Amino acid sequence: MAKSCGATQLGADRFSYPFTQSYELATLRVASRAKGGVMRIAIGFIMVALLASACESGFTDADIEQTKKNIREEFENRPGVKVADVQLIKESRNKLTGFVKLNTSVLGVSVDATKSCTATMGENRQYIWRCE
Repeated sequence: MAKSCGATQLGADRFSYPFTQSYELATLRVASRAKGGVMRIAIGFIMVALLASACESGFTDADIEQTKKNIREEFENRPGVKVADVQLIKESRNKLTGFVKLNTSVLGVSVDATKSCTATMGENRQYIWRCE
């Protein structure tokens, strides 16, 4: 083994080894932090998208009023039927339940009837309602 400045070649390799290792570790740490930052940004975007979609789903107050109006118009278009009241409340964010009170006249006799109603909203903000 050759000596240089009082150290053997083997000793010189040992001396440089920790520095190479620390350089490699530092490079790995930087790469790892960059990946972690990208992951944090991706998770942030996913959370924002989920929150935005959660805010948009379900019946709004305007949707509830429009559904009440649709029910009223449907029954009032029938001959001899008058709508006294339509009530709907949120059972869940995508489902409404309630009733419609009807006044009908059968052979000149006034008859009051109540029908239970439900409305369900689908994925694309389209909804259907039904009264039985």
